[in-house]
Amino acid sequence: MIRPLTNPLQPVSSYVACARCLHEVTPTEWEVWRHIADPKDEKYEVIYPDLHMTKRNFDKHKGSLFNKLGVHKRSGAVRLWELFGKRLQGGV
Repeated sequence: MIRPLTNPLQPVSSYVACARCLHEVTPTEWEVWRHIADPKDEKYEVIYPDLHMTKRNFDKHKGSLFNKLGVHKRSGAVRLWELFGKRLQGGV
């Protein structure tokens, strides 16, 4: 069961489009997404060394992920992680 939309201004079609694009997210992008959505990883400077990536490599994966999710900011990626990603990765 999907929770009600947290942002009533967010069009429903964008959530449907995101649900359809999840199969395009690579395993590395899933890891990046999980770290981005983790509240303890507040700054990107903490995330990319944990993933054994350079900043440039991390930025490329993050940009590709955001493009596939149809978001422009971290807050959008976090919202979609709460709706879709956490469930698909086995969390609750």
